[in-house]
Amino acid sequence: MLVGFDVSAQSNIDPSSALLLGTGSTKRTNDRGSSETRDARLESSRYTVKPRERTSDPSKQPGTSPLPNPSPTPAPAVKRPLENATVVEHPANAQGKVVVGEIPVTNENDGPQADHASSETEPSDLENLYRLLEINAGSAYFYENADSGFSYRRGAMSGPAYQVGAKVWFTPEFAVTAGHFASMGGSVTDSGNTRSASRTESHLGVNLRRSYVLGGRRSNLILGIEYVDSQYRISGDTVTRVGTKSNGISISMAGEFENSATQSTVFGFSLAPKQSHEETSAATAMQSGSSVESYRLGATVERRWKFDASSAFFLRLEHAIERNLYSGPATGPDIETGVAPNGVSATVGTTVIQFGYSWGG
Repeated sequence: MLVGFDVSAQSNIDPSSALLLGTGSTKRTNDRGSSETRDARLESSRYTVKPRERTSDPSKQPGTSPLPNPSPTPAPAVKRPLENATVVEHPANAQGKVVVGEIPVTNENDGPQADHASSETEPSDLENLYRLLEINAGSAYFYENADSGFSYRRGAMSGPAYQVGAKVWFTPEFAVTAGHFASMGGSVTDSGNTRSASRTESHLGVNLRRSYVLGGRRSNLILGIEYVDSQYRISGDTVTRVGTKSNGISISMAGEFENSATQSTVFGFSLAPKQSHEETSAATAMQSGSSVESYRLGATVERRWKFDASSAFFLRLEHAIERNLYSGPATGPDIETGVAPNGVSATVGTTVIQFGYSWGG
């Protein structure tokens, strides 16, 4: 039964499989002449297997060559998407490939790169856009010339002057403004004598501002509506001249253009289409006519040099022309012609050169 089981089991596998499984057997005749079957697997008892020495270093094992120490392979670079980045898809190139890039978007406080980016999207002078308070003061030199066919309205004077001004910005677009200009040491001739005279001008109004970006530079457009009071005063003992006083609403418009990060230029003009005008006599009660129409036109050019976001020096050139047209005859004869003129006209031109300092917080 044992032999039959063995033969039937081996008949179902190939000889090589039987060899691997170790199921083969050998038949041997013993000393007593009887045969016996011995399993070949039991023959292994005649041999002794010596264990091989193993070391932790594979290169020191016998029969093996040392393996080279492989250099570490750097991990493949993984392109990570930029944080706060804008994906830009460019048009297809000549090979028909579309290039997609990423432009990082930085914050305003991320360093020089952020400052450069903000200067491209906004004018470099936007830190001056919102000022709660602006104060400016300066010295000036003025020259005023009055031309008329009536000798009482002719004359010229010049001398130093000063000006001060302030603006309060309630919003970046709206401000209340005030200012004062006054001459110092002015004089006029009076029948061969020299009499003191002065020119003062005060204004109070509002400014409306709109900012633009032109070529990467900031530009401001400022519209002003102001009440202006201008007076020409003379000494009380003057007999051949008369003083004047004009006041009314003036509309102004100015454009400020940034030339660089530290310099800008301002161009402006003003117009008072209708103002109240009157003559103030001194030692003589002389009037140029019974009624008068008066208007005024002015122009300004200014250059500014900025030290920081809130301080700058400026050089300003102003010229204003006031025109007075009287109707009716004068109240007395001209001291030069002895005839009372009818329909007197007078043109007063005032030129002012100012150099001053502007501060805003």
